[in-house]
Amino acid sequence: MIANSPQYLESGNYTPGHKFVDDSQLLTHDPGPIARIIVYGKKFIWGLQVIYADGSTSGIHNGFMEPTIEPECKELILSSGESINKISGYSGEFIGALRITTNSGQALDIGSMPLGNLFSIQMQGCVIQKIVYGFTGYLNYIGGFLTPPAFTYPPIPSMPSSSPTPTTDFPLMIYPNPCVRSQTYREGTGGNSFKRPSLPSNSDRMSVEFSAMYGHESSIATAFNDYEDVVKPALKDGFKVKISRVKIYKKENILLGIKVVYSITDLAGKVKKVEKPHYGKNVGFFTGREAMNFKEPDYLLYVAGRAKNSITKIKIASSNKKDVIEFGVNVGSEFNTIPKRGIGIIAFAGSFDTCLRTLRTYSLY
Repeated sequence: MIANSPQYLESGNYTPGHKFVDDSQLLTHDPGPIARIIVYGKKFIWGLQVIYADGSTSGIHNGFMEPTIEPECKELILSSGESINKISGYSGEFIGALRITTNSGQALDIGSMPLGNLFSIQMQGCVIQKIVYGFTGYLNYIGGFLTPPAFTYPPIPSMPSSSPTPTTDFPLMIYPNPCVRSQTYREGTGGNSFKRPSLPSNSDRMSVEFSAMYGHESSIATAFNDYEDVVKPALKDGFKVKISRVKIYKKENILLGIKVVYSITDLAGKVKKVEKPHYGKNVGFFTGREAMNFKEPDYLLYVAGRAKNSITKIKIASSNKKDVIEFGVNVGSEFNTIPKRGIGIIAFAGSFDTCLRTLRTYSLY
């Protein structure tokens, strides 16, 4: 009946602009069956993540009611050969109660608001191979692509072998550690202002190393990358670049955001300050804040902390081994961005909304 294409069914209240599909996974390759589902919430459902057999996921999608510390969640882990065969619950203005059932009888139940109409997404002889869902404040609709168990998505055609290789002044190099990559730039006469490892005398290139992205993306978060926006253009012109000030913004136990000040020295020795604020509208006059300055010869040595659904704790250390900013709670996994090859931090990237969601750092060597 649907041998050549999946059948799509959904229930709930679809709101334009809030439809989230795992496009990167569903449209570019077949990631295999659903392997794991994580649903966030208790009385209400405010977040959902689907992970496929090959590890692919588009991350957590969520609404505006998302807590930032210790979110409650339920998890459904599927074994080999197990599939989702039914999604049911109650839907009105939002999905108030949800049950996800597998063909082996395993079930995940979440939500305690059985309001609206009872719904059921299922089809005889089919499994739900992909899940679609959308949020406003809470989960307001959910749908699934149903296929026969043996159905596989067609592969995407590969690029012709005759396609030219793109060229750039910033060639990409992948290191054995999958979390560490580098881009090289042709060093100008100024170089970089903080201490760096020695290089061969005939080298006219430097590399930038960046850490993994810590934390979890939010669907409403604003992304930033100071390396791409500020630091890389300056280095390409041969200017000196240094982080001269970092300020964190905080409220109770929540890290709301950061502001970074970059000092850029041109070839004539003129210094320009570039401020990059990374925080939401909830930062105001009475918001708590703490700052650290880095005067020569000091520099930002490393950033560490903890991350779960956001950056829950942060520690910023100076190279003088005296000045440290530390704030947050011991929730989530520990991380550190101590450079593996370089010395010191020259740029930040990440995302924020009502708090600092994700964080990455860059260093030179």
